[in-house]
Amino acid sequence: MEKIKKIATVLLILQISLIFTPYKEIRGRLTLVGTARFPNLVIITNENERYYFDEGLKKDFMKYLGRNVTVKAKIKNNKLTLADNSKTFIRPTIYKAKFISTNN
Repeated sequence: MEKIKKIATVLLILQISLIFTPYKEIRGRLTLVGTARFPNLVIITNENERYYFDEGLKKDFMKYLGRNVTVKAKIKNNKLTLADNSKTFIRPTIYKAKFISTNN
């Protein structure tokens, strides 16, 4: 029971921290990366930074595919690990976004 309370507390703290995460303005080209079966919508900035859209936001931003856009977004860093545990990556993921403009 004590372990469940600790896990619940950690999850609550995580949710609260996501609520108070500031918005970041991101400018870049909206593109698809990945495979045909598992495409990821991504903003690639001029500095070659990549910000991946959460699956729930994909349909809202697909209409701007291939265009330069500006969005205000809340970002969380997801940790990805290869199947053989040989490498880990941090992937910035946009989980909340407001469309600002297209820059074409």
